[in-house]
Amino acid sequence: MGLTVTLLLTVTLALTTAAQDYTRWELPPGATLRLGKGNIYEIVYSPDGMLLAVASSIGVWLYDTTTYQEISLLIGHTDPVWRIHFSPDGQLLASSGGSTVCLWDVNTGELRHTLAGPGVRFSPDGQLLATWGDSWDDSTVYLWDVGTGHRLHILAGHTKPVQSVRFSADGQLLASGSRDSTVCLWDVSTGHLRNTLTGHTEAVQSVRFSPDGELLASSGGSTVCLWDVNAGQLGHTLAGHPADYFGSADFSLDGQTLAGWGDWTVYLWDVNTGQLRNTLYRAESLDGVSQEEAEDGPGDDVRNVRFSPDRQVLAGGIYETVRLWDVNTGKTIHTLSGHDGPITLVRFSPDGQLLANGGGGSIRLWDVKTGQLRHTLAGHLYDVAFSPDGQLLARGIGDGTVLLWDINTGQLRHTFAEHTSTVYDVAFSPDGQLLATGGWDNTIRLWDVNTGQFRHTLTGHTSTVYSLAFRSDGQLLASRSSDDTIRLWDVGTGHLRNTLTLPTLTSYGQRNCNVRFSPDGQLLASGGYQEIHLWDVGTGQLRHTLAEPMGHYVNLVRFSPDGQLLTSDGWQEIHLWDVGTGQLRRTLAGHTSTVYSLAFSPDGQLLATGQDSTVYLWWDVGTGQLRRTLAGHTGTVDSLAFSPDGQLLASGSGDGTVLLWSVSPPATGGIKK
Repeated sequence: MGLTVTLLLTVTLALTTAAQDYTRWELPPGATLRLGKGNIYEIVYSPDGMLLAVASSIGVWLYDTTTYQEISLLIGHTDPVWRIHFSPDGQLLASSGGSTVCLWDVNTGELRHTLAGPGVRFSPDGQLLATWGDSWDDSTVYLWDVGTGHRLHILAGHTKPVQSVRFSADGQLLASGSRDSTVCLWDVSTGHLRNTLTGHTEAVQSVRFSPDGELLASSGGSTVCLWDVNAGQLGHTLAGHPADYFGSADFSLDGQTLAGWGDWTVYLWDVNTGQLRNTLYRAESLDGVSQEEAEDGPGDDVRNVRFSPDRQVLAGGIYETVRLWDVNTGKTIHTLSGHDGPITLVRFSPDGQLLANGGGGSIRLWDVKTGQLRHTLAGHLYDVAFSPDGQLLARGIGDGTVLLWDINTGQLRHTFAEHTSTVYDVAFSPDGQLLATGGWDNTIRLWDVNTGQFRHTLTGHTSTVYSLAFRSDGQLLASRSSDDTIRLWDVGTGHLRNTLTLPTLTSYGQRNCNVRFSPDGQLLASGGYQEIHLWDVGTGQLRHTLAEPMGHYVNLVRFSPDGQLLTSDGWQEIHLWDVGTGQLRRTLAGHTSTVYSLAFSPDGQLLATGQDSTVYLWWDVGTGQLRRTLAGHTGTVDSLAFSPDGQLLASGSGDGTVLLWSVSPPATGGIKK
């Protein structure tokens, strides 16, 4: 979502309880603590149900399913981990991220092998591993010996990248679906192509063998096909549905029913006749959320539908709820609600007693029989803002909700739910008593942090609010919107004090450009297209217009603590300006991509900058020399803040974590787990 974040941090941010030791596992050199466990991409139970593995943007978390405590963090990829797969005996775990597959010993956490990937699947006997999709133009599938890590076969037959791979139940065949609209059937022992199935007109997204291996279901675009595996012939093209797109399809345990999902609907077909047997869900809106609104997020329709192990129950994520259906009757058994974001994953435990789902920043575990919530695995955070004392954490999410957490106890302090759509920025007042939130619904809300009570709604903007900033005395709030205005609000009354209209050149195409007050509150800086503006807060008059030297867009502006310098981004450069004269003092070059975050140290001597997955800590402001570079995130570093004493730096990333770095000389990494 790319929310704008402001981190305000103190030394007291360090967590001390033993239960939070995982915050120090596998830290990159120089980091002292990690908050958040990363964005969630996959959740998988081990075959015996004793472990739950979570693929995240920083690695793979392993949980003990008896206590649901973290037991290990496996880090071996330099990119987010998108897929994970246990071997049939549960002794090995394969994880894929970027262009590699890592093979882990589950008991020891040892990295056994690193293979080309990133798609991954074990054969039924666990002796082979199939990988695919080494790059966007790779149309091959690779077969590996799990014991030795040696490559056995290269399966080349597709003309476009492979999307899905499945072994037959006996492990003799492998099916691959590709963007070239074909399905290939391969002999696993020889690596030879057995058959090429043609019938789709769009990319094949999913392939599934029936339990007896006699049939193969493939889905792509608006078509689901049933194939006779031995004959290589098309048995049925499944009809009776209006869907424009199918995400996947799967067989029931007895192989008599096929479930397919897409376009807000789950369909059940009779495998023998190809006729539509039942429609489990079809609606134009979800609990007051229109289809158009839902399609703006990752949960735009029925997603990640899964059969229970006995194939009697189907579970599917629908926007921010999970539905459980009885396969035989088509009736809804339970609707599981209360999630803080769109549902992206659903998985049953091997015994079918629990359902795990990922949505928002947490994993929830539900009792399938009763529909009751059993456990919540928190800590998988997205974008955050800290209170000035470092004790609270606020997070805005796509449904308009803002969550306020106590970081020492991990307890949810308040849920603010007045916005009607995505919250793009949150800002604490300097004394930490108020929280301002702004977003897609064109409004700003003010909240009492202690009581959770709603104080004011600030209305007047006619488009999305992207940036908020309190003046140092807490009496004035600045808001910037894509309606080409900056508005100044009286925090005590909620009344509008002044409206600053951005010049045409600066406002052109502007979105999430920052606004920031000078330390003395006399000036306000705003970024924009090719220009930076310095405004006199008292009069509302434009004092200086600073031309971006290379004509780039300016998203970030920050004042030095003494108010003498203003720093701004310029794509791959940082510019330092003299506030009094408006003259360019220095340009800091050396970044290799867009700069996403800036922060001055409290004494103004250092400047930290963030890009992609690297924190450029730090620049000497006096000389312009780069002092040190920190690396450890797998996503864009979009927020930075020094502690008040300047001893720690917090970096917030799109990978769903916040890392705390020691500003003193580099230390070794964290605890090995």
